[in-house]
Amino acid sequence: YQRRAHGGERMVSASRDRTMKSGSVKSGNEIPTMKGHHGFVLSCSFSPNGNEVVSASDDKTLKIWDAKNGKKILTLKGHNDKVYCCTYSVKGLEIASASCDKTVKIWNAELGKKIVTLRGHNSAVFCVAFSHDGKRIVSASDDKTLRVWDWANAAEVNTFQGHTGTVWSCKFSPADDYILSASMDGTIKLWDVDTSFSVRTFRGHSAPVHHAIFAKDGQKIISASRDRTLKIWDAETGKVLSTLIGHTNTVYHCCVFNNLILSCSSDDILKVWNLKV
Repeated sequence: YQRRAHGGERMVSASRDRTMKSGSVKSGNEIPTMKGHHGFVLSCSFSPNGNEVVSASDDKTLKIWDAKNGKKILTLKGHNDKVYCCTYSVKGLEIASASCDKTVKIWNAELGKKIVTLRGHNSAVFCVAFSHDGKRIVSASDDKTLRVWDWANAAEVNTFQGHTGTVWSCKFSPADDYILSASMDGTIKLWDVDTSFSVRTFRGHSAPVHHAIFAKDGQKIISASRDRTLKIWDAETGKVLSTLIGHTNTVYHCCVFNNLILSCSSDDILKVWNLKV
């Protein structure tokens, strides 16, 4: 699992070897390995300013690290099961986490203190993402649904139903008017935030889809799948623009910076691709 730093010059990757590595996208040069979790590291994310990294682990904790020297700053405790996903808000003041304990938690990023716990999912929560205005979050779950929350008021706003398998990932569109989801059912869906209706289903992968994201302009979608490929889609028509072949095992995650795509796979390789098609 990897995320890019502010500006797109650095990446950070999380591994089942209980460590994280950060380095330059262009040169591959690394800072010291981040060590401290007692279980698999399942998620990681840079703060918006690139100075910190947050990580989530199946040891039930999150940790905040200094992105320059790799040293641990804080440990966040509160979940009762594996923590699958963590992410910063756009301003970097809050951190959201998703867990197998069926909850989403919001934390104060500076103090590491829990702000609120969101309950409503009936099974493990695998992904969480902030809206770009910072007022809402979306969560994706093993209960086959997505939920949008007004996190400051601990209120569930909408439930999105339509997938027939675990929903692995979720993301707001650049304008916060749509939500993108990827599922074990092999599809990607685009949802209207206000109506909670699915407006488009993307079919083309031959296996479960673990991750899907928007390109920066929102006109393209990139997906990562257990079929060992990534696909680039036209967000408006739902057509496949390109299939990226090269990984030899499940592709779990992808991110975009400038005109490049970074992908990670259980083949233990990170690859960089050209987004232009």
